[in-house]
Amino acid sequence: MSFRDLRNFTEMMRALGYPRHISMENFRTPNFGLVSEVLLWLVKRYEPQTDIPPDVDTEQDRVFFIKAIAQFMIADLKAARQLASEITSKGASLYDLLGMEVELREMRTEAIARPLEINETEKVMRIAIKEILTQVQKTKDLLNNVASDEANLEAKIEKRKLELERNRKRLETLQSVRPCFMDEYEKTEEELQKQYDIYLE
Repeated sequence: MSFRDLRNFTEMMRALGYPRHISMENFRTPNFGLVSEVLLWLVKRYEPQTDIPPDVDTEQDRVFFIKAIAQFMIADLKAARQLASEITSKGASLYDLLGMEVELREMRTEAIARPLEINETEKVMRIAIKEILTQVQKTKDLLNNVASDEANLEAKIEKRKLELERNRKRLETLQSVRPCFMDEYEKTEEELQKQYDIYLE
């Protein structure tokens, strides 16, 4: 850096409110510690929550530090470019709208100065009120239908519950009663088993 660059840099840092005094003598010899401190201060001033490790003891730490600072500034630069593009686009739209203001002002003044037709205004208001009341009634009808459907559904559910309970009790009764043919069935089964055993002998 030239003498002028160093002087401008120190004055700029003072204007930005850098807490430490920077003199020309600080850069007569390589001073990476001060450079990293200034870079980290600038980044923290813009984004206090950024997480960049301040370790610069080894060469690898310094390379990682510079890469992290560069990536942060590149991301910031991209955001600034996008914002500048949006500002340009919005500015052009605003310029076009302002160019139409003369014509719109005349139309607005004419509309304001035009006397209102009371009868026509009342007619339009009545139509609007009627439409609103119609919509309100439709909404009420829908709500009533929903309530009716809900009540019918609850009644059907209760009916199904009662049927299920009756069928469950009937099943329990059937399971607890011994069929009248079981004695004959068991007797026949014993005879068949005996015949089978005889056959096997």
